[in-house]
Parts: sequence; structure tokens; C-alpha cells
Amino acid sequence: MRGKGAAYFAFFFDTISARPGGVNESAREMYVEAYSRPEALDTGFEWYRAFRRDKKDNHASQENSVQTRVLYLRGEHETGSLEDYVKGSE
Repeated sequence: MRGKGAAYFAFFFDTISARPGGVNESAREMYVEAYSRPEALDTGFEWYRAFRRDKKDNHASQENSVQTRVLYLRGEHETGSLEDYVKGSE
């Protein structure tokens, strides 16, 4: 990934975005700079790696779960169903 930050973020900004090209060059450079340190990038990836463990922990503690309403906001161009999202976070 080192030295390829601009291409990495461009994928998100241009390929899977509802408005390709909607993030200006200045903002893109800030993202690349912010994630240019190895520990910053590793931390970002670790957040995603933790999802499986979170799911196991959530299932294990269901009998002690807190019943809290959740507000889930989506962009008008977001794909996928709300039901699939909820199943993935159970």
C-alpha cells in the first residue's frame, strides 16, 4: 500500500461513490497524507478486522444485552437492503 494511497482512495471516491469525482483534489491529498503513516493505515484496517470478533461477542452477550433504539441513516444512492444490514450486525 505504501506509495499507492492516492490510487486506494481514488477507488472509493471514483468507483463506488454515488458521485464519482465529488471529492476535490485538496481533500484527496489530506486523506492520503493522514493515512501515509503505517500505523494510521494499520489502525484503519484493524477496525474492519474486528467485525467478526464483535459479532461473536454480541451473540455471546445477548442475554445481557441493552435494548436501545438505533437510528440508521443511508444515502439515497446506497445499495443493499436494510434487512441484510441488520442481519450482518446481529
